[in-house]
Amino acid sequence: RFGDAQRQLGRTDESIRRYEQALGLNASHLPTLEAIGPLYVSTKNWDAASRTFRQVLQLTGGQGDPSRLARVYACLGTVEQAQGNIAKATQRFKKALELQPNDVDALRGYACVLFSQKDWNNLLNAYNNIIYHAKEKAAFIDAYLMKGFVLDVHMTLSDKAAQHYEKSLSFDPSHPVALLRLAELALRKDEWDRALSYASRALSVGGE
Repeated sequence: RFGDAQRQLGRTDESIRRYEQALGLNASHLPTLEAIGPLYVSTKNWDAASRTFRQVLQLTGGQGDPSRLARVYACLGTVEQAQGNIAKATQRFKKALELQPNDVDALRGYACVLFSQKDWNNLLNAYNNIIYHAKEKAAFIDAYLMKGFVLDVHMTLSDKAAQHYEKSLSFDPSHPVALLRLAELALRKDEWDRALSYASRALSVGGE
């Protein structure tokens, strides 16, 4: 519970320390394993994450609540991909989607695999599903941006790409990536005023 409280406060390192203390008392404590696994992923401690999620699957026998199991498989897919095991990552994401067809984390992970495989049509379908099912604004904004990038760079459909960038701006009018990509598209068409407008809006966001 102390680890849970630290996690809620955003103190990831301290949270991991408390969870590891709990596992030192009971190495098979399933709630702690399920809690610490995603933190290992967020800190890119891939080896520890892999051990943790494999242990969860061993303890549960791959049975139980589909949404919880889907989360485990999706996280394990992320780990496998980070470790360069693309074939295994693909299997993990597909298993997660079998259990929970609309799991956004699994869809996002699977989209990364499809991108590395240059499977553009299936990638666009994956992003469409993310846009339809995502509950967090950041997830579907990212999906619109990535769809726009693929349409522009890999499928030479710049007009459709612009529509997706504009759509992302309808959710976040000051998103600098969308603004700068639209500025770039305008430059290619010699639309100087539009390019200047988008670039100026991007610069006004501030920060980096």
